Amino acid sequence: WGLAEAETPSEEMLIQVLKRVHRHPEKPFGSSISRLVGRHPHIASNPEILQIVIWYALNGEANEDEAAEKQSIERETINIKTFVQRGGILQIRGNGVRGQAWEALSSVLWEVEEAANTIWESFDIALEKENLASVRCSMMKVLAPFFNKDKERFADAIKRLIVLPQNQLVKTDTLRLSPLITHTGISLFPYIFYGLPEL
Repeated sequence: WGLAEAETPSEEMLIQVLKRVHRHPEKPFGSSISRLVGRHPHIASNPEILQIVIWYALNGEANEDEAAEKQSIERETINIKTFVQRGGILQIRGNGVRGQAWEALSSVLWEVEEAANTIWESFDIALEKENLASVRCSMMKVLAPFFNKDKERFADAIKRLIVLPQNQLVKTDTLRLSPLITHTGISLFPYIFYGLPEL
Protein backbone atom coordinates (compact mmCIF):
# COMPACT_ATOMS: atom_id res chain seq x y z
CA TRP A 1 0.00 0.00 0.00
CA GLY A 2 2.93 2.31 0.66
CA LEU A 3 4.31 1.67 -2.81
CA ALA A 4 0.89 2.43 -4.29
CA GLU A 5 1.06 5.89 -2.70
CA ALA A 6 4.66 6.57 -3.74
CA GLU A 7 4.94 9.22 -6.46
CA THR A 8 7.87 7.86 -8.44
CA PRO A 9 8.76 4.33 -7.33
CA SER A 10 11.26 2.33 -9.35
CA GLU A 11 9.47 0.34 -12.03
CA GLU A 12 11.83 -2.60 -11.54
CA MET A 13 11.15 -2.57 -7.79
CA LEU A 14 7.38 -2.59 -8.36
CA ILE A 15 7.64 -5.51 -10.77
CA GLN A 16 9.79 -7.54 -8.38
CA VAL A 17 7.45 -6.84 -5.44
CA LEU A 18 4.37 -7.85 -7.42
CA LYS A 19 5.94 -11.07 -8.64
CA ARG A 20 7.08 -11.94 -5.14
CA VAL A 21 3.75 -11.36 -3.37
CA HIS A 22 1.81 -13.17 -6.10
CA ARG A 23 3.93 -16.30 -5.45
CA HIS A 24 2.48 -16.58 -1.92
CA PRO A 25 0.62 -19.92 -1.91
CA GLU A 26 -2.54 -18.54 -0.28
CA LYS A 27 -2.72 -15.48 -2.61
CA PRO A 28 -3.72 -13.04 0.19
CA PHE A 29 -2.45 -9.87 -1.50
CA GLY A 30 -4.84 -9.50 -4.45
CA SER A 31 -6.37 -6.30 -3.13
CA SER A 32 -2.97 -4.69 -2.61
CA ILE A 33 -1.76 -5.84 -6.02
CA SER A 34 -4.84 -4.34 -7.68
CA ARG A 35 -4.38 -1.06 -5.82
CA LEU A 36 -0.70 -0.87 -6.78
CA VAL A 37 -1.35 -1.55 -10.48
CA GLY A 38 -4.33 0.82 -10.47
CA ARG A 39 -2.05 3.59 -9.17
CA HIS A 40 0.88 2.72 -11.46
CA PRO A 41 -0.81 1.12 -14.50
CA HIS A 42 2.22 1.53 -16.77
CA ILE A 43 3.89 -1.44 -15.06
CA ALA A 44 1.32 -3.73 -16.71
CA SER A 45 3.24 -3.21 -19.95
CA ASN A 46 5.24 -6.08 -18.47
CA PRO A 47 3.25 -9.14 -19.71
CA GLU A 48 3.85 -11.08 -16.50
CA ILE A 49 2.38 -8.27 -14.38
CA LEU A 50 -0.61 -8.00 -16.71
CA GLN A 51 -1.23 -11.75 -16.32
CA ILE A 52 -1.01 -11.45 -12.52
CA VAL A 53 -3.77 -8.81 -12.42
CA ILE A 54 -5.89 -10.82 -14.86
CA TRP A 55 -5.48 -13.87 -12.61
CA TYR A 56 -7.05 -11.94 -9.72
CA ALA A 57 -9.82 -10.55 -11.95
CA LEU A 58 -10.81 -14.10 -12.91
CA ASN A 59 -9.91 -16.04 -9.75
CA GLY A 60 -9.70 -13.60 -6.85
CA GLU A 61 -12.03 -13.65 -3.87
CA ALA A 62 -15.34 -11.80 -3.74
CA ASN A 63 -18.07 -11.89 -1.13
CA GLU A 64 -20.65 -14.40 -2.36
CA ASP A 65 -23.12 -13.69 0.46
CA GLU A 66 -26.43 -12.44 -0.98
CA ALA A 67 -26.73 -9.55 1.49
CA ALA A 68 -23.15 -8.44 0.80
CA GLU A 69 -23.80 -8.72 -2.94
CA LYS A 70 -26.83 -6.43 -2.65
CA GLN A 71 -24.88 -3.94 -0.54
CA SER A 72 -21.98 -3.89 -3.02
CA ILE A 73 -24.36 -3.23 -5.91
CA GLU A 74 -26.04 -0.38 -4.03
CA ARG A 75 -22.63 1.16 -3.36
CA GLU A 76 -21.59 0.93 -7.02
CA THR A 77 -24.77 2.22 -8.64
CA ILE A 78 -26.17 5.74 -8.90
CA ASN A 79 -29.52 7.01 -7.72
CA ILE A 80 -30.96 10.47 -7.20
CA LYS A 81 -29.54 10.58 -3.66
CA THR A 82 -26.05 10.06 -5.08
CA PHE A 83 -26.43 13.12 -7.31
CA VAL A 84 -27.55 15.50 -4.55
CA GLN A 85 -25.30 14.42 -1.68
CA ARG A 86 -22.06 16.26 -1.09
CA GLY A 87 -18.66 14.63 -1.57
CA GLY A 88 -16.27 13.69 1.20
CA ILE A 89 -17.51 10.15 1.81
CA LEU A 90 -14.79 7.52 1.54
CA GLN A 91 -16.02 4.75 -0.73
CA ILE A 92 -14.46 1.32 -0.98
CA ARG A 93 -14.85 0.25 -4.59
CA GLY A 94 -15.49 -3.15 -6.08
CA ASN A 95 -16.69 -6.37 -4.52
CA GLY A 96 -13.60 -8.10 -3.26
CA VAL A 97 -10.44 -8.78 -5.16
CA ARG A 98 -12.15 -9.61 -8.47
CA GLY A 99 -13.91 -6.24 -8.66
CA GLN A 100 -10.77 -4.36 -7.63
CA ALA A 101 -8.69 -6.19 -10.24
CA TRP A 102 -11.14 -5.22 -13.02
CA GLU A 103 -10.93 -1.60 -11.91
CA ALA A 104 -7.12 -1.81 -12.01
CA LEU A 105 -7.32 -3.27 -15.53
CA SER A 106 -9.45 -0.32 -16.64
CA SER A 107 -6.60 1.98 -15.55
CA VAL A 108 -4.16 -0.19 -17.48
CA LEU A 109 -6.22 0.16 -20.66
CA TRP A 110 -5.93 3.96 -20.62
CA GLU A 111 -2.11 3.78 -20.44
CA VAL A 112 -0.97 0.49 -21.99
CA GLU A 113 -2.49 0.12 -25.45
CA GLU A 114 -0.75 -3.17 -26.18
CA ALA A 115 -2.62 -4.78 -23.26
CA ALA A 116 -6.02 -4.35 -24.97
CA ASN A 117 -6.27 -7.72 -26.76
CA THR A 118 -5.23 -9.69 -23.68
CA ILE A 119 -7.73 -7.82 -21.51
CA TRP A 120 -10.50 -8.29 -24.11
CA GLU A 121 -9.90 -12.06 -24.09
CA SER A 122 -10.03 -12.15 -20.30
CA PHE A 123 -13.16 -10.01 -20.30
CA ASP A 124 -14.84 -12.54 -22.62
CA ILE A 125 -13.96 -15.35 -20.19
CA ALA A 126 -15.38 -13.38 -17.26
CA LEU A 127 -18.62 -12.65 -19.13
CA GLU A 128 -19.20 -16.41 -19.28
CA LYS A 129 -18.30 -17.26 -15.69
CA GLU A 130 -18.74 -14.22 -13.41
CA ASN A 131 -21.98 -14.71 -11.48
CA LEU A 132 -21.82 -11.65 -9.19
CA ALA A 133 -23.57 -8.53 -10.49
CA SER A 134 -21.46 -6.44 -8.12
CA VAL A 135 -18.25 -7.61 -9.82
CA ARG A 136 -19.88 -6.98 -13.21
CA CYS A 137 -20.43 -3.38 -12.06
CA SER A 138 -16.64 -3.10 -11.77
CA MET A 139 -16.21 -4.80 -15.15
CA MET A 140 -18.22 -1.95 -16.69
CA LYS A 141 -15.20 0.31 -16.12
CA VAL A 142 -13.15 -1.81 -18.52
CA LEU A 143 -15.56 -1.08 -21.36
CA ALA A 144 -15.09 2.73 -21.31
CA PRO A 145 -11.64 2.70 -22.99
CA PHE A 146 -12.93 0.22 -25.59
CA PHE A 147 -15.79 2.41 -26.85
CA ASN A 148 -13.75 4.21 -29.53
CA LYS A 149 -11.60 1.20 -30.43
CA ASP A 150 -14.26 -1.31 -31.49
CA LYS A 151 -17.90 -0.21 -31.25
CA GLU A 152 -19.28 -3.52 -32.51
CA ARG A 153 -17.43 -5.53 -29.89
CA PHE A 154 -18.29 -2.91 -27.26
CA ALA A 155 -22.02 -3.24 -28.07
CA ASP A 156 -21.83 -7.03 -27.87
CA ALA A 157 -19.99 -6.85 -24.53
CA ILE A 158 -22.63 -4.51 -23.04
CA LYS A 159 -25.39 -6.94 -24.02
CA ARG A 160 -23.50 -9.89 -22.55
CA LEU A 161 -22.57 -7.98 -19.39
CA ILE A 162 -26.21 -7.75 -18.30
CA VAL A 163 -26.97 -11.44 -18.87
CA LEU A 164 -25.72 -13.33 -15.83
CA PRO A 165 -24.72 -17.02 -15.93
CA GLN A 166 -27.28 -19.60 -14.75
CA ASN A 167 -25.70 -19.95 -11.27
CA GLN A 168 -26.27 -16.27 -10.45
CA LEU A 169 -27.18 -15.16 -6.94
CA VAL A 170 -29.28 -12.17 -8.00
CA LYS A 171 -32.25 -12.88 -10.25
CA THR A 172 -34.10 -9.54 -10.44
CA ASP A 173 -33.86 -7.33 -13.52
CA THR A 174 -33.07 -4.28 -11.40
CA LEU A 175 -29.89 -5.83 -10.03
CA ARG A 176 -29.00 -7.66 -13.25
CA LEU A 177 -29.02 -4.33 -15.10
CA SER A 178 -27.02 -2.58 -12.36
CA PRO A 179 -23.77 -2.28 -14.41
CA LEU A 180 -25.62 0.18 -16.66
CA ILE A 181 -26.33 2.57 -13.78
CA THR A 182 -22.82 2.75 -12.36
CA HIS A 183 -20.86 6.00 -12.73
CA THR A 184 -19.17 4.53 -15.82
CA GLY A 185 -22.44 3.30 -17.31
CA ILE A 186 -24.19 6.63 -16.88
CA SER A 187 -21.23 8.56 -18.31
CA LEU A 188 -21.23 6.29 -21.40
CA PHE A 189 -24.95 6.70 -22.12
CA PRO A 190 -24.69 9.92 -24.21
CA TYR A 191 -21.96 8.35 -26.36
CA ILE A 192 -23.96 5.14 -26.77
CA PHE A 193 -27.10 7.07 -27.76
CA TYR A 194 -25.12 9.12 -30.29
CA GLY A 195 -22.70 6.50 -31.63
CA LEU A 196 -24.67 3.29 -31.17
CA PRO A 197 -28.37 4.20 -31.20
CA GLU A 198 -29.36 0.62 -32.12
CA LEU A 199 -27.81 -0.59 -28.82
